[in-house]
Amino acid sequence: MPRKCWARPDFFPAGWAIAQAPIPLSQLDAALEAARRLAPFDLDAASERVKFLVPVPDEFYDAELLQPVTTPDFDQVRVPL
Repeated sequence: MPRKCWARPDFFPAGWAIAQAPIPLSQLDAALEAARRLAPFDLDAASERVKFLVPVPDEFYDAELLQPVTTPDFDQVRVPL
């Protein structure tokens, strides 16, 4: 999907649940094959679930990779741009 699908919160209807999940590159083909059999999105539905799979090299994969960092010290780090 184009970047605008996940970069703009208003791209999908307001009642839809949007999520992201990492996926090891070695499992990407199987996930895409399984997704081919899914029904298309019903754009008139009040609620649907959308999950963006983010391919990650197997050696860097961690199921918690896209979870927010909750370490208090992390919030205090400032990086000059």
